[in-house]
Amino acid sequence: MKAFVPLLILALVALAGLAALLTLRNRAKPDVAASANNAAAPLDPTEQAPPQSPPAVPPVAVRIGGQADLDACASTGRVVGLKPEGDNFLSVRASPDLHALETDRLKAGADVYLCDDTKKDGWVGVVYQAGGTLGDGCGVTSPIAKEQDYAGTCRSGWVSRQYVQLMAG
Repeated sequence: MKAFVPLLILALVALAGLAALLTLRNRAKPDVAASANNAAAPLDPTEQAPPQSPPAVPPVAVRIGGQADLDACASTGRVVGLKPEGDNFLSVRASPDLHALETDRLKAGADVYLCDDTKKDGWVGVVYQAGGTLGDGCGVTSPIAKEQDYAGTCRSGWVSRQYVQLMAG
């Protein structure tokens, strides 16, 4: 009988350990009711999260006007300095940011109205007709007293100032 008691104690300790292990295991399982309610199940620690794309750069409208005695876009410019052995185009972007959506491409010699300016970041807001030409159809060659977002029929966007030569204004 004396040999039976230590064996019984050993069996009870083993059962207690097994019960504790099962309790921990059940706590780690996802809640079935939560999964049924469209809650996200916990990730398996061996799985990697999918790569995240960079945050989208929100569009910034080109602003025109603001001075009753000057044209809505006071200057004109020409696309210059592109590298022929490179892409040989100037990207027009939805915001004054290199990571913003590219909305168009201008070739060397394209003419644009210079309407808006970031002052410190080297971007200029432009308005232009398709093909990079100037004309009265854009509605920016007359004064507009109140500053406003450009909403005319021509194209608009942001380009790097280093590739635009001031032509007039």
